[in-house]
Amino acid sequence: MRSTPGPACQSQRSDGRALGFRRTVLNTAIGEDATRDPDLLIANLILMWVRVTTIPGDVKRRLRIQTCGEGPAQIWCSPRPEPATWFKTAPDAPIQFRDAYGRPLFLRRGLTWVHLLPDDAIVRVR
Repeated sequence: MRSTPGPACQSQRSDGRALGFRRTVLNTAIGEDATRDPDLLIANLILMWVRVTTIPGDVKRRLRIQTCGEGPAQIWCSPRPEPATWFKTAPDAPIQFRDAYGRPLFLRRGLTWVHLLPDDAIVRVR
């Protein structure tokens, strides 16, 4: 699975024996990422498409990321993604996920990696 665009593209590969995903950073020397985080095994991988805008007048071109509301998501708790919808009702409320039928989605115990993607980002699964 790859996400584009972005200067720090990452890749997560399903590791069926370990029941999780192993993270690597793309465009790094082979093994470089493994030396930094050799045991980073992710149980849940969440992709959330969110509205991203440049903060008006900010000379550093920082981004405003809207995480209140709702939007599409993909939840990876197995080698295949499950389409989902994320929603958050207030800044201090937790983010919740629903499956395609509107039922609550629950994550597996373990590390969870969350990617916030601009709403026009394209994700390729291979």
